[in-house]
Amino acid sequence: KTRVKKLEFKERDPIGYEKMFSKLRGGIVHARETAKRIAASPIVEQEGELCFTLYNAVGDSVLTSTGIIIHVGTMGSAIKYMVENNWEDNPGINDKDIFTNNDCAIGNVHPCDIMTLVPIFHDEKLIGWVGGVTHVIDTGSVTPGSMSTGQVQRFGDGYMITCRKTGANDESFKDWLHESQRSVRTPKYWILDERTRIAGCHMIRDLVMEVIKEDGIDSYMRFIDEVIEEGRRGLISRIKSMTIPGKYRKVAFVDVPYAHKDIGVCSEFAKLDTIMHSPVEITINKDATWKLDFDGASRWGWHSFNCNQVSFTSGIWVMMTQTLIPTSRIN
Repeated sequence: KTRVKKLEFKERDPIGYEKMFSKLRGGIVHARETAKRIAASPIVEQEGELCFTLYNAVGDSVLTSTGIIIHVGTMGSAIKYMVENNWEDNPGINDKDIFTNNDCAIGNVHPCDIMTLVPIFHDEKLIGWVGGVTHVIDTGSVTPGSMSTGQVQRFGDGYMITCRKTGANDESFKDWLHESQRSVRTPKYWILDERTRIAGCHMIRDLVMEVIKEDGIDSYMRFIDEVIEEGRRGLISRIKSMTIPGKYRKVAFVDVPYAHKDIGVCSEFAKLDTIMHSPVEITINKDATWKLDFDGASRWGWHSFNCNQVSFTSGIWVMMTQTLIPTSRIN
């Protein structure tokens, strides 16, 4: 789909545009604050390790809540994976379906970040998605806890879910409920986190339906196209106003003390002390285009600190937005 060239809705009816933005954004934040009360996990309920995001039909972010917004990119990547791999035909994408993912090679940062994805339909046509993610307490990995570090291959990461259809007609499949709870050490926290994500997604889906009923499907579809383009323009404007063109360089080092006697490692060949080097060069041009160069960074290693592409790009997105755009107009 070609990029929107002109913000027609915003220019024609700026008040209507802002009202729709405020209602959707406020509703998404409200859904997060309400849904997290379902969770019993202190990671979610007290620390607020969850996030909800509204997407268009192909996984581009429209609006997001507060919270762990690095997952704006990861959930979008999971949606794009389903679209690109023809999930529409098999297993099928239907109204009131529920999908679950935590596959870091597709769209995730850590295996403990479990995401629920719910499609939004209008007149039997897919018009968008809602995604919700929570940081769960345990994934059944080689060591207890959400952030296991003893494994040196992804096969030790625990329960792995690849954009799996886990529910239909707004109800989770029984085999999924039994299997998932039997695969982790903290089943009660797991299932309450699941209910948190589903509840929030359904609240946002209902909100979208309410907006469409009030303002019409054409206005809504035009709005989501324009707000994505407005976000792109806003980032360019902030780069121009907040940065100085040129090259910025930084280095960072991270130690991996796997030879230490107190570090439990599954594979003996991984018991090595190493240092990861992470240099970066940022080139900012006068037209607000920019380039990142990580030439010289360490290769992957036999440890738990490797990174897939989507984790990397999502981390860059968070850095850019939280540094340059201290407002709700990010996507």
